[in-house]
Amino acid sequence: MIVNYIQNHLSESITLKQLAEHCDRHPNYISSLFKREKGMTIQQFIISERIKKAKYLIQNSSHLLVDIAHLCGFESQSYFTHQFKNKVGCTPQEYRNEFK
Repeated sequence: MIVNYIQNHLSESITLKQLAEHCDRHPNYISSLFKREKGMTIQQFIISERIKKAKYLIQNSSHLLVDIAHLCGFESQSYFTHQFKNKVGCTPQEYRNEFK
């Protein structure tokens, strides 16, 4: 239920409180259950899913990188670039250049 909600709301701000309300559970319960089941925090999962979506858009669209950042729920292009490089090992532009 949590994973589905996250995947359907990637372009929006997602908070633990929202997830807890969606599941009608306490935020601490949701957080610990998710960590136990997925082996990562909810925030780590959200970033991972956003990067996955960004990689797809970079490969399969001509959107500007700033637009991709916003479509994937990143508040700024610099934060997007930082998270992308941290997870993928290269910048979004370098990643796009690999597929030209």
